[in-house]
Amino acid sequence: MGLLMPTPDPTTYVTRGLELLEQAQFQPASTCFEQALELDPDHRIAIRYYGWTLFSLGRHDAALARFDQALAFDADDAEVLNARGSALAELKRYEEAVVSYTQAISRRADFAAAYSNRGNVHAACGRIDAAIDDYQEALRLDPALSAAHFNLGNAQRERGELETAVHCYERALNLEPDHAEALCNRGLALEALNRLPEARASYDRALAGRPHFAEAHLNRAFCRLLEGDLAGGFADFEWRFATAARVLSCEPPKVPRWQGEDIRGRAILVQAEQGLGDCLQFCRYLPTLARRAAHVVFEVPESLVALMGSLAGQVQVLAHGQQRPAVDCWVPLLSLPLCFETRLESVPAAPRYLSSVAHQARRWEERLGQRHGLRVGLVCSGSAQHSNDRDRSIGLGELLGYLPPDHQYVMVQKELRAADRAALEGSGRVIDVSAELHDFSDTAALCDSLDLLISVDTSVAHLAAALGRPTWLLLAHHPDWRWLLEREDSPWYPTVRLYRQAVRGQWSGPLARLRNDLYQHANPRWGVAPP
Repeated sequence: MGLLMPTPDPTTYVTRGLELLEQAQFQPASTCFEQALELDPDHRIAIRYYGWTLFSLGRHDAALARFDQALAFDADDAEVLNARGSALAELKRYEEAVVSYTQAISRRADFAAAYSNRGNVHAACGRIDAAIDDYQEALRLDPALSAAHFNLGNAQRERGELETAVHCYERALNLEPDHAEALCNRGLALEALNRLPEARASYDRALAGRPHFAEAHLNRAFCRLLEGDLAGGFADFEWRFATAARVLSCEPPKVPRWQGEDIRGRAILVQAEQGLGDCLQFCRYLPTLARRAAHVVFEVPESLVALMGSLAGQVQVLAHGQQRPAVDCWVPLLSLPLCFETRLESVPAAPRYLSSVAHQARRWEERLGQRHGLRVGLVCSGSAQHSNDRDRSIGLGELLGYLPPDHQYVMVQKELRAADRAALEGSGRVIDVSAELHDFSDTAALCDSLDLLISVDTSVAHLAAALGRPTWLLLAHHPDWRWLLEREDSPWYPTVRLYRQAVRGQWSGPLARLRNDLYQHANPRWGVAPP
């Protein structure tokens, strides 16, 4: 008679699975729970922890199914309800997630983590006040919950309460000194306060603990660039390709990437990236590249194709998605400053490197009629979806209040918000040509017919400056990196004059200076504008 083999026990697999889960070995833990459930499909502990393991593996749909299965056995399990909310949140089923977190809280009134998690969903939906209420309740229940301090800091930073956000991140770091995300976001808040050395030190600490933290490298890049450290900033900026964000509009060709080596006799594709303003700013490198390479192909958004045809040198311009010629190598546009080892003192700053079409400019001259005073273009806002739109845009009504009547004003933006449209129609002193602007060639020709452009930080300002037109730029207290700090000129654009906010959110100071400068053009003997 043969030996009897012991019957496999699901509890053995569950015990081993829990050990592996404790060690963050999620895949082998998952296998153990699967084996337990093959023996006992209703094993409650295996179902529960299998759900958490699947969640940790990023298999959120499968995790949700297991959490639902666990709740069929015990609908009052607050931990599972909380975990189910997190699975729903990862699936972007936000309102269902709120319900699940609320159910968890109803079963356990002191469930601080569930409050914090529900706050995250409110924040993701733009309900910042509700998010802050949840984070604060979580911290009332558990002051040592570092995640709630971190999340509260994120919400306060989103609301523009930067000093408070810094304090929240520091409380999180007191509890978890190596919290890389808290260090990184603390850097963002400090940078927005223009406390750049402290911000850079915060990014450095984050990277000391996690050297391959791409977002920290990218944030440090902008901080370094704003400080004027172009070499270090553009080196860090290469980490943009390691983040989750999509950088390029089209896949690059399957050829080597150019790193700045000798390119004589070779054909190269340059791919535009980021926003339209970046393309307008950095296309300045193409003529230099064309002098070194046998052939340069420049791939840009369709709206810029005609304008980029005015670049000097042998540059073939294509729209994204068009058939490409054969090339030997490629490079992203915003890597060119690194390839050319750009420093502040070596920025290629030609007064004019783009041109409009002559007959289009003549058409604008006829359209706008006789001048009186200066012909001044106005841009008060860019895209409402821009991450910094709240700080960089200005209401047209506020801007008009500072413009003296001595000049001719032209609206140089295609899209206007409802309040700005109302201010425009009510003013009676601004020519509206928004319906006549079809692409950047139209806008370029219009800019060439102006004496001056007054603009917030948008692509039109880059366009006017690239055309060599006098451009007066209204800048938020914390500006984009390319405008640096504490200077009224730009190393990138010789014709740009900068008007900076001295206090965050207050435009009265720079607008008053701008008004005085405009008034002097019309009344130079007065010196300054009357009050």
